[in-house]
Amino acid sequence: MKKHYRHYRNYRYYQKVTLGLLAVALGSTAGLAQAQAPTTPAGTDYAMLPALDNSSPASAVLLDVSDTGERLVAVGERGMITWSDDRGNSWHQAAVPVSLTLTSVAFAGPNKGWASGHEGLILATTDGGLNWVIQQTGRDTLAQAIPQLEAEAARLQGLLDSAGESGDPAESAEQDDTAYDLENIQYAIEDAQGALESGPSEPLLDIWFKNDKEGFAVGSYGAFLATTDGGENWQNKALSLDNPDKMHLNRFIGSDDGTLY
Repeated sequence: MKKHYRHYRNYRYYQKVTLGLLAVALGSTAGLAQAQAPTTPAGTDYAMLPALDNSSPASAVLLDVSDTGERLVAVGERGMITWSDDRGNSWHQAAVPVSLTLTSVAFAGPNKGWASGHEGLILATTDGGLNWVIQQTGRDTLAQAIPQLEAEAARLQGLLDSAGESGDPAESAEQDDTAYDLENIQYAIEDAQGALESGPSEPLLDIWFKNDKEGFAVGSYGAFLATTDGGENWQNKALSLDNPDKMHLNRFIGSDDGTLY
């Protein structure tokens, strides 16, 4: 019998409750200091504000680095992207439009590069890492995923509707598996719709490019994106993976024979 998706949903529920309680606690603490701090517009999404200037970018928490052949480019916490043209002796901060933590960076040649991050974010640069723009957000991926999931649910429901009662144990077991798959997909649709309303939280954890056109990004809970046009369009490919329990995908490793793991 296949493992059930419900354990993932239970985890996500308790995660949201915990985050909600943390937000209340932080809100209470912020209220005590309100008289001492300047007010900011209600509903401000600080993560989507440009990264703050850091006078010593090399001292930031950095999570990945890429060698473009001419420059080292590193990414890390709160939207930090820093670059060095002297093999790391000095570092300079790049212009980044978000303050989300960035987890991975990859370049295809000296100019074109991409970075992945929290909330399903993908950034791109065409000037060797000096300036970055948003290519994909978690909301974009969710908007793509929902119709894909609905189409898969309709396909599975069609299989069940067309299957009559059978005394064959093998056919009965196959129908049970299909029913489990359908229930998992229905749960996934509910989760995606909820995340689209409340905002995505799952990070992308690694990004990899074969050349300046073909690339992939992976992340938590089975996230898997692909592009064939340098990131102008990213496609959600999570359903193409045999990963029903939505295990995290942490890293790409390429072999000398061209196989990608």
